[in-house]
Parts: sequence; C-alpha cells; structure tokens
Amino acid sequence: MVLINKKTVYIVMISFLFMFFGCEKNMSYSKDGNSVNFTIDQAKLKIVVCNENTMQVKYTLADSFSTKKSLILEDKEWTQIPFDITEDNNEVIISTKKLTAKVNILTGEMAFLDANNNVLLKEKAGGGKTITPSTFEDYNTNTIQQEFESPTDEALYGLGQHQDRLLNIKGRDLDLYQRNMEVYMPFFVSTKGYGLLWHNYAHTKFGQPDSIQSIPAKFLFDK
Repeated sequence: MVLINKKTVYIVMISFLFMFFGCEKNMSYSKDGNSVNFTIDQAKLKIVVCNENTMQVKYTLADSFSTKKSLILEDKEWTQIPFDITEDNNEVIISTKKLTAKVNILTGEMAFLDANNNVLLKEKAGGGKTITPSTFEDYNTNTIQQEFESPTDEALYGLGQHQDRLLNIKGRDLDLYQRNMEVYMPFFVSTKGYGLLWHNYAHTKFGQPDSIQSIPAKFLFDK
C-alpha cells in the first residue's frame, strides 16, 4: 500500500494468503531482523519494515509464508532501519520515524498512522477479515474478504483503467479482472495520505458488485 501525504510518501504492501480470524485470540510475537512475526491462533502475521515510509504485511494459515516469486514486487532485500516495538494495553505498536502500525492482540485488527498520530488506514472493528472455503473448476481454494473503515470525506483513486468515467472510486462497486479494454491494477491512493497495494492476482471485487448472472436458456433465441 502506498501512502502519499504532502511531501511524505508512506507505503504499506498487503499480501493475503489463506486468512483465518476467530473471536478470541491467542497471540505471541517476536522480532526477526526487520520483521515482526505474530502468531494469532491458527494464523501467522508478519510485518516487514522496509523503510521509514514502507511496511509489508502478510497473513497465512500455512506453516510458513510462501516463497513463490512475486509478479508485482521487486525481489530485493530491504536495508534494515531502526524501529520501535512497544505495547499499550491490548496493542502491539511498531513505529518508524514516519509510520506506525498497531495490532490489537485480542482481535487481530490493524491500523496505520502517520508521524502526527493521524489514522491513515484502519481495519473494520474486529479485524474486518473473513475467509470462506470455495471451489473453482474442481480446485479447492478460498474466498477472502477484507474490510477497512473509510470516513465520508475520503476520496480514492486507482485500481486500473476502466470504461465507466469514474475518477473517485469511493463508494463504487467494481468487478476487477482483465478483459477487453478493462485493465485491473490492484493499487489505489487516498486523499487521507495513503495508498494500498492488494498483492493478489485473483479476480477481485471492490465494494459489493453483483455477481455475474447467466441468462436463462428460455430467454436465448436465434433467428
């Protein structure tokens, strides 16, 4: 996710792999180089501090994070920078000079704040993350949903090239996949001073667009 605020650019990249979040959490965490690793019940969460403006967030239910080469992110080692890890009530707080991430140890809910402690991006209360087992062409997979809070005065821009004459996509419903003249890019920026890279190549829905419905055979005819 890339966060842009006046002269400061904040970046947070979020990767979602097989997520699971229940109601009660058993959390532990540890620091490993420029990463902070959390265990939340069956899930694993990793926050990588890439630089003062950049954090990468990963979730998985697997025993370890995927090592598959990304088609979006450059394969590079980030230079380790100093950052602080503190605890406050039910939160673990990871801070650089310019960007802060907070993780609620009871719900797994995350929030990102700027250097002035203004909220840039916050998950829906309780974490806003759900996962539903599903199948596609007899292949077992998962449907993932992520919800964030958004104030009424926020505008969002991006997610690719679309033929609907929209500039501000806030409050809109978009069905995102490559087709004809529709170009899907899983990245948007906000007037609140952040941007988000959704590190996922799958068919994605922004908002709540209706699912594609087949035309009943009785309405199909040929002359």
